[in-house]
Amino acid sequence: MQKSSKSSDKYYCAVCEYKTVRKSQYDRHIGTAKHKIRINTMEKVPKGSVPYTCECGKYYTHSSSLWNHKRKCNGKQNNINEKSQLSTNYESIDYKDMFVIMLEENQELRKTMLEILPNVGSSTSTTNVNSNNNNFNINIFLNEQCKDAMNMTDFIESIQLTLEDMEKIGEQGQTRGMSNILIDKLSSLDVFKRPMHCSDIKKEIIYVKDEDKWEEDKGAKPKLKNALDQITKKSIQALPEISQDPDEFLKTINEVLKDPREDKKIISEVAKKVCV
Repeated sequence: MQKSSKSSDKYYCAVCEYKTVRKSQYDRHIGTAKHKIRINTMEKVPKGSVPYTCECGKYYTHSSSLWNHKRKCNGKQNNINEKSQLSTNYESIDYKDMFVIMLEENQELRKTMLEILPNVGSSTSTTNVNSNNNNFNINIFLNEQCKDAMNMTDFIESIQLTLEDMEKIGEQGQTRGMSNILIDKLSSLDVFKRPMHCSDIKKEIIYVKDEDKWEEDKGAKPKLKNALDQITKKSIQALPEISQDPDEFLKTINEVLKDPREDKKIISEVAKKVCV
């Protein structure tokens, strides 16, 4: 981290390539989980290793620089020895230890975000929720037709992530990839067996079954956010076993460690697919 000579980039974090003219924003940045994860990850990489390398032979210290470079580069790798050295360096990285650090940082960010998010709930709650179009009673639907639905906890535990699932997150990005995984798993179940249903897409009124009872997931959607946390944890634990490619590993782990602010987008996408 250093101050730039340019007046427009007074405060600059070289690790994250973050620039700002305000010290308060810079101080806030170095306290973020994103910054801490990158610092901790760099400390785990042996000196002299090259974590982000293009096929043309150029290398970078962070993924964002490599990403920008690859959009313009069509070159081929010229230095075979450099690739061999990269593989050797990767073998010495303690991935399990790095996973623990990343997971702890992500959970701390989650806790902080949940503390500051406003509790925006429905102003009133009624026992019977009727649709204006067809007089649909959601409680009868849930408690009678969906009485044998899975509990959300059991549903999450039943999810077995595959290499294809992890590739979706790495290729499609956090929001779309995670949404598609959850939607695919829910779609594989009979409608009456699903652990969640949405009765109003616009207002995002969502009901979740857990501990053998249906309840509306009000406000900041804590039940669904907890489910997303558990899927994230499962994906982090599964990644070392199903992905042996260092480049793919770094790309995917960067997407798996999701920003809590993306949860709302994921929940909105899933709600559209489980609306009754």
